[in-house]
Amino acid sequence: MKFLKILNSLVLIGAAAFSTQALSENYEFSLLPPAVWVGSTLKDTPCHGGVNPYYGPYDYSDPYNFEYKLEVVEVFHFTPKVETLAGGESSASPAGDIDYTLLSFPNHHRALYALMRMKVTGHDDWIREAKMPAPECYFQRAMHFAPDDHAVPLVFGVYLQQLGHPNKAIKYFKRAEKLGPTDPEASYNIGLYYFSKKNYKKSLEYAKKAYALNYPLPKLKNKLAKLGYWK
Repeated sequence: MKFLKILNSLVLIGAAAFSTQALSENYEFSLLPPAVWVGSTLKDTPCHGGVNPYYGPYDYSDPYNFEYKLEVVEVFHFTPKVETLAGGESSASPAGDIDYTLLSFPNHHRALYALMRMKVTGHDDWIREAKMPAPECYFQRAMHFAPDDHAVPLVFGVYLQQLGHPNKAIKYFKRAEKLGPTDPEASYNIGLYYFSKKNYKKSLEYAKKAYALNYPLPKLKNKLAKLGYWK
């Protein structure tokens, strides 16, 4: 009996210490600059969204955050099941976990890509059920939060292109190229854009940039070669 009383006391002391630490950490998180919702939806309504008061927001491109802060989110929320849209961890669909991930890491590249896939594959019902803002709002928030991260405008450009807004997408591809000049993906997509506009000289210019950076897919090169521009 005496042993049990001592054991219970130790458990209570441990719980109190854990609660104190958790409160301290939450207080620390509350001092971080917020990730502001900015911009508008594709229907021209202002973007609004929630916050995670307990974790983040952290910059995904920061090596320290990547090493020491990311695991909490990826172990419990952004799991392979969520990333592949096979299901959720906190609900039936992956939408709520993607939302949690992006509230904590606004520029989480793979979560933004999963969000894009969720939208372009027609899962608007998941987005509505999770009461999420329009996906384009997450991209604008991420760019405002981490303006030097070239991957965010790159994925946003692909998102806009997939939804049939190439003239909006090109702005973000060019922004991505400027921020990440050694990444061939932006140059390749810019080349495809100019090809679609029948501006073959511009398309060739960006195709050469992309392939000089070892872009692996031959699609644009083949399209230009068929018209006699790539030699």
